[in-house]
Amino acid sequence: MGHGCSSCSDGCGKDQEIHSVQAGSELGLQALPHLEEAEVAELKSSSNLLQASISNAENCKSNNESASSPAAPVQDVSPAAAQAAMDVKAEKEPLATAEKAEALPVAAPGNVDEAVESLLKECVRAIEEDAVPSDSSQLAASGWRDISKPSAKVYYKAKTGPARDCISIKVRSQDQVPELPLLKVQNGHIRCGAIPTVWATSYWNLWFPFCDSTKMLRLVSPTRFICQIILKVMFLTLDFIICVCIEDRLEDKGSVDVMIQSPPPGSENKQWLGITVPPKSGSLPRICIRNARVEARPTSPGNVDLFTQAEMDDVSGAPQWLKTFVFQQLAIRIVPDLVKFQGKIPGSPLDKYLNGKGDGCVDADALDFMFAINRNIEDFLSKRPSSS
Repeated sequence: MGHGCSSCSDGCGKDQEIHSVQAGSELGLQALPHLEEAEVAELKSSSNLLQASISNAENCKSNNESASSPAAPVQDVSPAAAQAAMDVKAEKEPLATAEKAEALPVAAPGNVDEAVESLLKECVRAIEEDAVPSDSSQLAASGWRDISKPSAKVYYKAKTGPARDCISIKVRSQDQVPELPLLKVQNGHIRCGAIPTVWATSYWNLWFPFCDSTKMLRLVSPTRFICQIILKVMFLTLDFIICVCIEDRLEDKGSVDVMIQSPPPGSENKQWLGITVPPKSGSLPRICIRNARVEARPTSPGNVDLFTQAEMDDVSGAPQWLKTFVFQQLAIRIVPDLVKFQGKIPGSPLDKYLNGKGDGCVDADALDFMFAINRNIEDFLSKRPSSS
């Protein structure tokens, strides 16, 4: 349930981020530093689609709160105003504690860890059954569409019954950055590295594109945990909850794999894998990641090939041009932003978490996990034939 706009005296009922977009329709495009000229032109020509997207968000809210309430008229809005509204801080809804949680079948009490492992196997199966064909001539028949950028191969597929979005991203780190350090340790301290930066989800807001905040919901082990990620994408606030499973597959397939899956839609205030699913953030339905896998294949001490595939429920009905924009931006921004952040780690909250002692700092098991992964990567690379 969204919060009413605090800037209106008539109680308009719109979420604050939507109202802010309408009020800022005259702002310029200086808030879009990452866009190329062609992308800016495409966004300018799509203001009518933005208007439809905002109306859809309001209709979702109206349907949840009052079936008889007509949607308020929405002013025309420029994409620049939408991007400028990314900084509007939407209120977060409190956890509902008075309601008794309703159990979901996948989270049977006493079998939580078994359910997590079952989820892992199902995620791998679903990903491998719907992989992007290696033969480009088979793309159309498989439903995948090439939306690549110069430094990243990006593929998109829409599914129906129910509506779902599938995305596949393939990135060679050296195509986007000179070097991607995996883990650098000096005098027993972690100085930087992609491994600790990505693993420490509680600090994604320091670097991850569109991330506003995160919350750890359940920590089973360093390789099994559940967290909530809250995003600000243009003028929209939305979130997702993920169960993360990390597998060291260097010995048999040359990669470190991360599998991800969300609770089913409508799981708010219900039990899932040992947690009570919290209410969603923002006015839009919660993002549901049916399955996702990230494969990190080290090719040298400073280079990694990244293969990501995910399938998500299309719960918002956003226009495809907006989805394409977001997926393309993630494909070209995550690795550079990750590398750019490495120089900011010393003295940061992440540094204190990784190298501090006591409450609020990483524990011995987590450190053992990261150092073991690093040793295995070094061993894997030492056996890899050198490229000429």
